[in-house]
Amino acid sequence: MNLSIRTRLTLWFSTLMTVALTVFSVGVLALHARWSRAQFDSELGSIGVAMSGVMQEELSETGNLEKAVAETRESMDVPGRATAILDVRGQPIAAQWHGFQYSPTALTPSVVSEPRFATLSDGGAAWRMLLRRESSPAGDYTILIAGPLDELARQQYLLSRIVLTATPLIVLVTAGVCWLGHHRRFGP
Repeated sequence: MNLSIRTRLTLWFSTLMTVALTVFSVGVLALHARWSRAQFDSELGSIGVAMSGVMQEELSETGNLEKAVAETRESMDVPGRATAILDVRGQPIAAQWHGFQYSPTALTPSVVSEPRFATLSDGGAAWRMLLRRESSPAGDYTILIAGPLDELARQQYLLSRIVLTATPLIVLVTAGVCWLGHHRRFGP
């Protein structure tokens, strides 16, 4: 099969554009996923720091772990985020789950020495979780903060749909411009 120069150039530029857009799109999707996760982790970390500060303040006032936990629970209700204070065995002392399915057997908060992030799935729903081990004269405890990842998944899905729609359109426009450009420059 003998293709004209016009057709070969159009195919070559279209292939080049497809490869370039695919590489670019994969990079954009990967960066979006990474940055979104980092921003989500930062939000959970900020809530954890705030909850730790409230607990320390309450412990300095009362010196009693149970009272401090109760006061902290009342003052730290974050909509859409599960917050809990766990004892050294991982059992909740006080919690506001907001849909999070906590399982003390799935987690080992007693071995957490520094803040640790993890992703858990419960029945198809993914949650990002932060565990912060805290020590005090009244006793050790672990702060748990968790949030659903469904919003990040929805954003990633929408971005991938946009990329999958835009890429073929851009390739078609490039092919058309190449086809017409060659026609104007060199004739039919």
